[in-house]
Amino acid sequence: MEKEKSRFILWVEHVWWAYKWMIIILGLIAVFVVVAIVSSITNTDPDVNLMYIGPLTLSESIEAKLNDSVKDMIPDANGDGKKHIGLFELAAESRYYDMPVLESGDYVSDGEVILADTSRQLEYSRVLLDADTDDSTLERYKLELMVGDSTIFFIEEYYYDIGLDMGIFAKLEDTVDSGLIPEDTKDEYSVYLKDLAIYSLPGFSSMDGNTVVCIRAYPDTAKGELTYGRSYEQYLANVEFFKALLGYTD
Repeated sequence: MEKEKSRFILWVEHVWWAYKWMIIILGLIAVFVVVAIVSSITNTDPDVNLMYIGPLTLSESIEAKLNDSVKDMIPDANGDGKKHIGLFELAAESRYYDMPVLESGDYVSDGEVILADTSRQLEYSRVLLDADTDDSTLERYKLELMVGDSTIFFIEEYYYDIGLDMGIFAKLEDTVDSGLIPEDTKDEYSVYLKDLAIYSLPGFSSMDGNTVVCIRAYPDTAKGELTYGRSYEQYLANVEFFKALLGYTD
């Protein structure tokens, strides 16, 4: 003979069938709230915002090295007692390549250009290799320039030129004291990583020396440019960090 169900089990079954969907919905809401609370506790708001775009994949170990290398340079912009870099990364293969210009009789042997006329100076023509126009890299980069949080940039020269044409970057003299600007600069807006002392630090040393280092200009609200939620105080924290990067000495 089948054992009779207890009153409690009968009550549970009744409640479940009567309020099943309400229980499921309330359960999902509870899970969402718990996840949100845990996320807010464990996530760290960045004090400064960097963007890297290039062929190097910044693994967790490289990111950890970057943070460790500059931890004393980062201002505690959000006042949480922690110093943290917000790093946005895009893998990209687009880059410039200097192609030797060969004339009749010239040839290449074991990677060395042999000129038929030895008195002629070898000339080069800059070309673009491996353009990322067939995927979303370029569009994601332009979107980040327009509305993203990135303020300090470590990027391939090809992508730097795009941002420069869009008027995104600030002149060095407008953000950095003259004594901190390296003698060798790429132009009035940027420097090559290889010309900075930070290039010797773990994390940065993994990047190509010809990576361009620059900083975003703060939007000119008087001209109607949008800040997209960036406060001027946050921007100044990034400027402070940018100065520390350029002024670092071994």
